[in-house]
Amino acid sequence: MAKNQLILCDTNILISVIRNDEGIVNRFISLDWDSLFISIVTYGEILVGARKGELRRTKSFLKSFGIIELDTHISIKLREIFNEAYYHKNLLADALIASTAVTYDMPIWTTNKKDFRHVAGIRFINP
Repeated sequence: MAKNQLILCDTNILISVIRNDEGIVNRFISLDWDSLFISIVTYGEILVGARKGELRRTKSFLKSFGIIELDTHISIKLREIFNEAYYHKNLLADALIASTAVTYDMPIWTTNKKDFRHVAGIRFINP
């Protein structure tokens, strides 16, 4: 991976970090935090899944990332993804994350490549 390459973290990566998955945490620590971004979709998914007692800590953790908001370009790519790959039953959240990655030419860091494999132009970082 090129130095300073921007990376879009999938929700499952953040969940793994929060749960202290040793392999993911070690990889996470080794990366340049300024290169790590999340979609606003991931931000929402993490907050919705947070336990009440951990909400403050979770919000603080999420501030560590650049957050990519939804915009017209992402919406256009989302429409293309659904028109091309709808039959693969992409979930809306996954399709939004994929459209963000493709729109901004960012590889996705995920443990669930199968959720994105039908999206043209998608790239992944090596674990």
